[in-house]
Parts: sequence; C-alpha cells; structure tokens
Amino acid sequence: MIASVANWDDFERTVCSIIYKINPYKISRYDGGADRGRDIVAEFKINEQTHSVIIECKYYKSGVSKNVIAPALDWAKVHRPSILYFWIIPYLTPDTKDYIEQFEHLYGIRVLYEEQINIEQYLAHMNDDRDKIWEVLKEKVIGACVSSGSLSSAFASNIELASTEEVPYLIDREIERKTLTNPSKCAFYIQGISACGKTQLMKYISHIYTKGNTKVFWYTFRPECKETQVSSFFQTFAHYFAIVHNNSKLILYFKEYGYCLSRDLEELIIYLLKSYNTAVFLDDIHNCSSDNVSLIALFEKIIERRICKIYFAGWINIFSSKTAIKQNLSVVILDGMEATHLNQIISHYSGHDNFAVAGVIAEKFHGLPGYAVLVDEETTIEDLESDRQFLFNFLSLLSPKEQTLLFMLTFSSSDIPMDFLRFNSFSLELDSLKNKRLIILRGNSCSVHDKYKPFFVMYPIDNNMFSDVVTLMLEYAKLRADQYFDIITAYINRNNISQAWQLLSLNFKTLLHCQHNTQLLNLLQKIENANPYDINPSDIIFKKITLLERVCEYQLCLYYISMLDLDIFSLDEQESLLYIQMRALYFTNKYDDLLYLFKKETENILNFSSKENIIQILTIIGRVYYIRGLLNGALACYLLSYQYAFKIREKKLEAKIIHRIAMVECCTGLISESRMAFEALEKMSSYITPKRRSYIYYRIAKCFLLEGNIEEAKNYNEKSKKIKASYGDKRGLVFSNKLDAKISLAESDYINAACSIQQALSGVEDINVDKERLACMIVQTRLIIESDIGSSKKACIKCLQKCLDIAVKDKLLFRVKTIQQISQKKYNSIFLLACENYQKLTKELSADESHIINYCIKKMEHSIQKYYYTLTSKQQSITQRLLFKSGFNVKIMSLN
Repeated sequence: MIASVANWDDFERTVCSIIYKINPYKISRYDGGADRGRDIVAEFKINEQTHSVIIECKYYKSGVSKNVIAPALDWAKVHRPSILYFWIIPYLTPDTKDYIEQFEHLYGIRVLYEEQINIEQYLAHMNDDRDKIWEVLKEKVIGACVSSGSLSSAFASNIELASTEEVPYLIDREIERKTLTNPSKCAFYIQGISACGKTQLMKYISHIYTKGNTKVFWYTFRPECKETQVSSFFQTFAHYFAIVHNNSKLILYFKEYGYCLSRDLEELIIYLLKSYNTAVFLDDIHNCSSDNVSLIALFEKIIERRICKIYFAGWINIFSSKTAIKQNLSVVILDGMEATHLNQIISHYSGHDNFAVAGVIAEKFHGLPGYAVLVDEETTIEDLESDRQFLFNFLSLLSPKEQTLLFMLTFSSSDIPMDFLRFNSFSLELDSLKNKRLIILRGNSCSVHDKYKPFFVMYPIDNNMFSDVVTLMLEYAKLRADQYFDIITAYINRNNISQAWQLLSLNFKTLLHCQHNTQLLNLLQKIENANPYDINPSDIIFKKITLLERVCEYQLCLYYISMLDLDIFSLDEQESLLYIQMRALYFTNKYDDLLYLFKKETENILNFSSKENIIQILTIIGRVYYIRGLLNGALACYLLSYQYAFKIREKKLEAKIIHRIAMVECCTGLISESRMAFEALEKMSSYITPKRRSYIYYRIAKCFLLEGNIEEAKNYNEKSKKIKASYGDKRGLVFSNKLDAKISLAESDYINAACSIQQALSGVEDINVDKERLACMIVQTRLIIESDIGSSKKACIKCLQKCLDIAVKDKLLFRVKTIQQISQKKYNSIFLLACENYQKLTKELSADESHIINYCIKKMEHSIQKYYYTLTSKQQSITQRLLFKSGFNVKIMSLN
C-alpha cells in the first residue's frame, strides 16, 4: 500500500485521510516555521474541552533519526500542544524512540508515533468504516489527550523521588543517612545485595536535594553490552543538560564525535557539572560492565577531583583502590535489619505485627527489608521455607489478570510504560501489584524487582495464561519492536520453537531495524540448536548470513553462502545474497573472485528490483578499481552508480558516491577541488552518518597535508579519530594513525612518526588486512629511510620486498608504483623488480579496466558521460557540478 505513495505530499494527504476516519472536531493546516514546514493540526473535543494534536509527517527512505524530529520537539517545549503525533515512513531508529520516551518524562508532553508497519494496516482498512481498527486508533488519540495533562513532571531529569510509602525502608538507617549527607564529602557509595534498600535510601537523599532546589540527575544502569551502555548513559546525560539547563553542548558534541571519552569530552562534562548545581545519582552501578573503561574512568575522575555530589548504589564496589578514590569516596554498606525493625515494616504494610515471620526473615533472608514489604496478614513461618516457595505463594493468590500483567513485566527486559497498561485496561491490576509490592515504579514506567524476577521466570504458568501474556506483549511490540525479542525468548524458554521461529520470521525486517544484531543471532542459534523438524535449515542460514554481514563476519558469510542452493530462494532473497556475497569478497580482499562474479552476473545485477543494491554493488566494484589504482575504471563505476542514485533521488547514496569521486579527483591532482567537495559534504548532516563524517574529516586532512597545511591536517585528522574511536572503527583508526605518521614525517618529527606508525601496525594485527598492512609498512620504510636511524640497507630491502610481494599478490598497481618511487636511486634491485611487475600488472589489468569503462559508458546517459570525459580528458573537477545537480545547497566554485 505504501508503494502507492509517490512522495512527501502524497504521504501527507494519506495521513489526513486516515485522521478523518476517527472523526476529529476540526482538521487544518498549521504553519510550523522554517524548521517544521506546514503540518496538520487535528482538534478533538472531550468533555467540552478542546485538545490540539499536532501531526508531523516524515517520509524518508531509511530510519528516521533524532536529528529529523528534534526541531518539532523543540517547538513543542515552547508551545506545549496536547499531543505531538509523528507519522513516519519507514520507521524511527531505536535511539530516537528512547529519546522520545525521555522527552515525555522530562517535559510532560505526550508524543505518539505511527510507523510504516501500522500505517499499512490503516490503509488496508480504509474502505471499511466500521472496522475496529478505527475505534482503537481513536481511543489511542483520545486517551493520550486525556492523559497528556497528567504526565508527571516530577520525573524531571530522571529523578526517582522517595515517597511516604518507602519511609519504612529507612527504619534503622539513621547512621547511614547521616553519613550520606555529610557536607565534607562529595562522593558516596551505597553497597549491598539486592532488596536491602539501596535504591530507597538513594531516593530519600535525592528528595533532600530536590527540596533544597538542587537539580538532580538520576540514572539506573541496565546489564547491557559496553557500547550500548556508554551511548545510553551519555544520551541521557546530554538530554538532562539540554532540557533542565537549556545547554545543548553535550548533544552537539556527541552528534559530531560520538561517545568516545576523549580529554575534550571529559573536560566538557566537568565544566557542565561545575557550572550547574547538580547532584548525580547512579543506581545499580554494579551493572556497569567491568570492561567499560570509559565510564568508570569518568566517574573516578569526578570522585578524585571532587567535582560535584555524586552517589552510587550497587552490589559491589566497582572502583579501583587508588589512594585518591579511597580518600574521597565514602562507602556505606547496608546490612540486613534486625527483627524488631523488620516487624515495623511488616506492620506498616500489612496493618498487623508478625514477630515470628520477621525473625525468620532476619535469620534466613539476611534481614532484607525487600522481603518484609511482601508479608501480608496470611503469611506464616511455613511460607518462608525458601525464597521460591515464599514468592510462589504470592503468585497463587493473584487474579488471572494480575498474573497476566506480572508475567508480562517478568518476561520484558525493559520497563513498561504505565500509560500503555492503563490504556489496555490494566489500571486496577497495576495498582494492586504496586500495593502488593510485587512491582516497582520508575517514573512513568514499571518493572518487576530484579530480586524477584528470576523466581517468577521459573513459575510454571499454563498455556492459557502464557497465551494471554504473549497477547499483551504483542500489543506493546506494536509500539516498541524490541519487545519481539522478549516474546521470542519466552517461546524458546518454553520450548515452543515453532512459535518462536514464526514470530521471528514474520518480524525479521523489523527486528533488523532494532540493530540488536548479536542478540538476534543468538536467538537464531538457539532455534537452530533445537533442531526443529518443521523449519527449513536454509531459511535459518539465510537470516544468519544477513546478520553475519552486519557484524562484519565476512568469512562466515562466504562459508554459509557456499552451502546454499540459491535457486530455492525468492528473487529478492537471491539479490540480497548476491549483494552480501560481493561485500564479503571485497572485505576479505578476494578482488579477483569479486570481479569474476560481477562479470558473470552483470546483466542480472543491473536488472535487480532493488535499485539500492545495484548502486551499492557498482560502488563496491569501483572501490576495487580505486584500490588497485585504476582510476578511470573506478570513476566509470561511480558515475553509473550515481546515475541510478540520482534517478531514485536517494540523496544519502548520492552523497556517498560524490565522496568516492572526490577521492578519485584527489588522486588525479585536483586536491583543492577535492577538499572543497569534502567540505561541502561535511555540511550535509541530514545525508551523512557520523561514521561517514569521520572519513570525510580524514580525507580533508589528507588534502590539507598534500597542500602543505600541516596544522589543519592535524586538526581534521584528530576530529576523524574521535569519531572512529567512539564507534570502535579499528580499520578507520589504522588509516588515521597512518596519516598521523605521514604528518609527523612532513614535520621531520621522527619520534612521533614512529609512535603513530607503530599504533597503526598494531591496529592492522587486529583487523588482519594485508592491503592495510602494506600501506603501513610503506610509511614505516619511508620513516626508516628519511630519518636515517641506522637501519641497514639489507633490512630496508627486505621490508620493501615484502611490500612488493603483497602488492603484486593483490594486484595493487598504485602501491607497486609507490614502491618504485621509494626504491629509485636507493635500492636498485627492488626498483627494477617493481618496474617489471608494474609493466606486467598494467598489461594484465588494462584490458579488464577498458572492458568495465566501455560497459559503464554504454549504460550512462549522455549528461553522465560528459562528467566522465570532463575529469578524464580535461582534468577538470566534476564534484561541484554533481553536488549542484543533486540539489545540495553548496556554493559552486569557479569551474574554469
């Protein structure tokens, strides 16, 4: 259905038609300003009160990022509509959804969104006015209007305040409270096992700061991998300063450089913490991954320098035993409570004393107050035989709907918004489970306490109950696709492999958009290990190949592809497999195999249904010719791929290809023209990813070095390294460290050059790519020759011989030429050998290059052919012309 929507205007008209189905009081256009364009405003009358719903339509080719929706959110902060309602093609990226959720909590503004998966369902029912889907959609909008006024602003900056219900936890904690409010100390660590009251004690302290007009930043760590943990924390931290203090410096920094903890970022964070009166509370700090060096280093720096009041709560102390940490960090260890105080908690919650049960909790359960709050008037000593029995007894007393809600929260890896549960008629059950202390609230969301969840997971619920739980989880998955992972996991844990596979297959594309590739691979592996008789092994392998390519396991991709009979797959799947195979061949340096496959499948490839796959494959082939030094062949492939990208108006791909053509221009001597093209591309933040930005900075640095501007070369290469480090781009860091060495060589700074090239060579060992090893060895040889550090002529000849062997093996004509230049008049034997190999390779590769050039030119339109001849024959730049043709807003330089 969406395929019939030709452009943004069509999409906006389609959204209007859908909104009319739910009978708004009034619908009109809204001029939203320069950043927002003209939007839709729908008004609904509820109890004689008018609610304005601002509808933003976003029509894109790929996932919609935070940058796209940020202007609308900024507008909403000022104008505060009842609801801000996004209609998105194709989908919001996962971090954008997280950002929306944080925005709602921080500003109390309701934000809804519909993605392509939902919009297609609406379109499918457009001819049936009585379909229930319109009733559900209207309830969703009306319910959001009603609840928008009650969104809690008390959750500002992720604060979790202590309520009067939690005061009993603080019985017998007077000494700890005094320690934690000691004005002479800045850093505090509350340590103790789960359910001992750490969080409640932190909430009490945060409440004191809030009453004293000190802004509080609260963050709860989840057990995530290091990379997502770093990005999640820094995103929340940046949003806190932007929203609470109206300071967006961190957001701008992360947008530019990513999440690597550089010295600049460290100083910026320290500056912000000092500038604003902030108390930092970090709960469940034990979940901070032990190899998460960057966050731990940041927290230790804050402790050592006494930057601000900072509180940690966790099972174990994760910090080092350095003297400065010991001196500045006040550690409070929470022991279990005595029976007397436990009985006071029991009495508070149940309304009755139960000294016997309190005594058992003190003796058998470490005196944990988290157990005391669960005791009710029917609890006996026999119920406390074990943790499992004690908790299972509670479950047997719950109503079916209470059990459905509890197990939905148990199986969910993330907190569930209470608005969603209330909308789905679980308000009474939510309040009941909260009163029974079986669930905990975090702002506007809730979850099962981590102490109880492992026991509830083991509870043997029947099939009918499990079906009800899955139904509720599937409803939430419509709002947050990550939930599908939890449902599939629940199926697998119950050995319902067929259902797990069916759900995974049905939502595979959606799950790919979540970008949890490793998690999805693990689920596929579990399904495969179960050896299900009713699942085709080839279908599993196809999905594994798709994921392995995403996590850069290219050798495994090729292995699995070799196992498959491609004819059993659909045409779309065959296209995807061929594209993945070609990428894998490229990244494993199997260039001859790649070119052979391309020649064999050329006509098939150019008739792919996916124009994007055609463009990407042509770009890969162009990269092979570029790497080998066959610049005309590379240019022909790039221009043909540009022609396809321009036809489908895919600006991200157009920008990517212009980037590649600018690299060719640089190699042909058009250095300043190439640099200006990269500088223009760098300004197009909507069309380039942060990773591409890092390579643009790297290319600008290379151009400045060739122009003799050493300081700018250093500056841009440093910018590039920051971004690459934040993404863990080992290959990119090899390039940048190698460039650092070249910059140092240009300054005759041989010590720094040696350090940089050694870093690059160490990186090469990690990625194990011969052509990068060759490039680094060439720079190392130049360093030895230019610095005259005493290395023997024999050693240099040996190194150059090794370089030549790699260059000849991979047919890297450009590198053979470089070895010629280095060895000329110095190492005659290597020079003659390089000349001989250069001639052989030129003869061998020229026919192949001529073939691809002729083929591409035949497929090019006349205007694109002119670009090819302008650069190759006239030696004039074409990148500025291409930027103008694509409609990028850049200043055109002189084309004379």
